[in-house]
Order: sequence, then C-alpha cells, then structure tokens
Amino acid sequence: MKAFLVPANLDVVVTSYGGAGTTFFMEFLSQFRTINHLHDTGNLKHTAYPPVSIKPSQKFIYLFGDPIHATISLFNRNFHHLHSIKIQQGSNINSPIPESMTLEEYATEGVDRFGFCNHFYNWYRSTSLNPILFIRYETLYENLPAIFDFLELPQSALEMFPERKVRNSVEKEISSETLRQLENMYGKFQNELSKIPDIEIRKGKETNILKRFLHFSRFYVIYGIFKSRRKMKRLYEEKIKK
Repeated sequence: MKAFLVPANLDVVVTSYGGAGTTFFMEFLSQFRTINHLHDTGNLKHTAYPPVSIKPSQKFIYLFGDPIHATISLFNRNFHHLHSIKIQQGSNINSPIPESMTLEEYATEGVDRFGFCNHFYNWYRSTSLNPILFIRYETLYENLPAIFDFLELPQSALEMFPERKVRNSVEKEISSETLRQLENMYGKFQNELSKIPDIEIRKGKETNILKRFLHFSRFYVIYGIFKSRRKMKRLYEEKIKK
C-alpha cells in the first residue's frame, strides 16, 4: 500500500480496479476539478484501499464494470502484469500475473490474480470519512446528471462530455472455452455486482479535523503492524529454506 494521505490540493480522487473507462473520465473531469494524476503519479488511480483525507470537501469516485471485460481489456493492452501488481499494492493476496502469460492461460488457471473482488469491497465496505460515489461504467452516460450534481459541476457542461462510443463486444474476440472459464472465475463476483446500484453515494461521516488526524494515525498504526507481520513471516520462511 503506497498511497495513504490525499494531497490537500486535490478536489476529487478518481479510482477503479481497471478496465472501466477511468482514464477517459479523468481526462474530462480534469478540465473542471483538480484530480489525481492521469498516469497514476501518486498511486491513487488504482489504489487498493481508500486513502485518508483530512480535508472534508474532498470527494472520491469509484468506477466499476464487468470484471470479464476488464480482464480482456487489460490483456489486450498488455497491461496485465504491471496492473496485477499495481492494484494489489503489496497486499500479496495473489502472486502477480507473469508478463508472458496469455489470456487463455490465465482463464485456464482460474484464479483472479488481479484481485478485482477484494479491490472493490475494500472500497465499498470502507469507513472512509469522505463521500464516495460508486458508478457502473456501463451506465455512466445515463447517470451523468447525478455525477455532475455530486461534483457540483454545472449541468451546462454536459454538452462538453465526449460522445458515447460504440464498445465492441469483447466476448467475440476470444474462444467460447476461454469465455466459459472466465465466467466460472468471475461469475460469483458478477452476480454480486449485479445487485449493486448503478450509482450510489456512500457518505462519509461528519467529523472535525482532530478526529481526522486521529483516524489517519490509527490507519498508520494498523499498517505498521501489518507490515511488521509480513516482514517476520518472510524472514521465517527464508530461515526455514536455509
């Protein structure tokens, strides 16, 4: 976990587990608000856990979409190796996807090495003190007015939003067997996501600056314990190997 405290100059943090139109949305929003970096300088774009903010006015947007579409997109763009490292950020839930691994090999293995499900619920069940807007990518255009309200953008700016592009069906690009294996891998998570509202604001708790500092400090203590345990486990395993 590399990203903890949101820089005070940011108005909005946009994040996702990937393959959900994050970059294109951020490009538009950056015209109106100060947001995290498009190319992920600062490690906020796909951070595995909600970062801590001491600024009550800061807002978060979490884009999510079909995990099968996201997987195919990441493999097609050859992002699968680096992205599997990035979105877990040292949590060691799963080992990273090898750079040489193909989509077919990944589907056959049957293990979600991206950690999409964990990433989503780390955010959805978080105790963030700031409001988080969750939006299903596939319904982004239908919910633009509500998103603009959340961000306090003028509705007149809707006319500036990029036109919807027809998204080619990614399922046509792969074999029926690979698709079946991906459905087996992500079916349970897909079903859970289908029950999540297309757009939902999970409001942060009203609190003062002192309490935010205490919340931030507590986060660091928990992380310190987590990091120490990982280090001790690694040293123990190295000792056994010797």
